[in-house]
Amino acid sequence: MNPTEKMQKCKKWYQENKGLYEVCGETVERLIATLLQEKGILYHSIGYRVKAEESFLKKCRNEKYHDPITQITDMCGLRIIGYTNHDVKQIRALIEEEFQIDAPNSVDKFAQMKDDQVGYLSIHYIATLKEDRARLVEYKRYKNLKFEIQIRTMLQHAWAEIEHDRNYKFGGELPSEIKRRFYLVAGTLEMLDREFERLSDEIDHYAYEVRRETERGNLDEPINSTSLVEYLSIKLKGIEVKGEPFNGKDKEIILELQAFGIRTLKDLDAIITDQTRAMKSWRQTNFNYLGALRDIMIAHDPQKYFENVWQRDWIAMDCDSYAEIKRLNPGIQQYVDELEITSVPD
Repeated sequence: MNPTEKMQKCKKWYQENKGLYEVCGETVERLIATLLQEKGILYHSIGYRVKAEESFLKKCRNEKYHDPITQITDMCGLRIIGYTNHDVKQIRALIEEEFQIDAPNSVDKFAQMKDDQVGYLSIHYIATLKEDRARLVEYKRYKNLKFEIQIRTMLQHAWAEIEHDRNYKFGGELPSEIKRRFYLVAGTLEMLDREFERLSDEIDHYAYEVRRETERGNLDEPINSTSLVEYLSIKLKGIEVKGEPFNGKDKEIILELQAFGIRTLKDLDAIITDQTRAMKSWRQTNFNYLGALRDIMIAHDPQKYFENVWQRDWIAMDCDSYAEIKRLNPGIQQYVDELEITSVPD
């Protein structure tokens, strides 16, 4: 086949198959997101792209591809960005478990880098669906389709985007002094990646220690987001949190607790009763610790809460919580009336 025929064949194939790879990318992206969520693996983002026609044809012209249609394996590419190297390791393990990996054509940029080198770090897998999944109706049409999966941290991604964007001033060949400083920055980013991982590990260790001490009844720990989550997950065991524990308002609820006079887990433990823990409204589908902590404070002392804590940042309580708090402390009614707080169905 002469070069002209080769390119005509490649162009025709691309135009006929681009749509299939678009749908494949979207489907695999959704699958990976579901798998990560089910495993509880943290990640920043996941996305896909199908190679542009011009880019595909340019690659086809490369003499090393005598049969580009079968040899080019990144027609569809997915990118998963984790927060730390630890997250990347977990994501890698999941991808290797859930997909058929073409090991000879997959690349670990870090493993390839020499001891005295710094720069672009990323994992590039060439993958296909495993046989058992490809047999399912929703995946059958993608059987044997190869796609690339890139995995990197946020800092690795930032470096890669700057280094590879040829429209930006850092692209191309640079003067040696600027290039040297450029790679010093890359080394610094790698060090920061490792420091973020160490910090993440320390937070995990701290959470473990708080949980262990809470289980032992040692509650002198100061109130913070981590100590609150670990404590409440034990104290309110059996009540499932939906979404973020504090609905994204960690700082607000900690300030509210402090204004109420609660600064340690022991302070909080002193106002949680068997009656508040048994509140049926906490078994609702949208339960989170933000509402629970407010309910606990109001049920304990509505006067202190509404006079010292409440900032008028909310003006409604769900009907079930209101009814149960009123049963525990009828004094709430005075403030509901005076402050015109409404009760609404959950």
